[in-house]
Amino acid sequence: MKLILVQPCKSQANSWSNEDNEVYREIISKADKVVYTSQEYYRGCMQKRNRYLVDNSSVCVFVIIQKKQEERHIPLNMRFQRVS
Repeated sequence: MKLILVQPCKSQANSWSNEDNEVYREIISKADKVVYTSQEYYRGCMQKRNRYLVDNSSVCVFVIIQKKQEERHIPLNMRFQRVS
């Protein structure tokens, strides 16, 4: 199994905490391949990344990790479905 990271843009982690950036850099260092679907952030780059994931995967697993008091809604991710 290969670890291929698909990122929405190269600047994704710029505003993250130092701790989160350390984890991110560690994951990237272990990746077999990193794909950036856009060079810079723009409105819609996350959806472009999501579409790339669906279009280039034979199987997609969707995981949401949520803190108890934090609500996140990801409606566009849930619309992409492909049945083989």
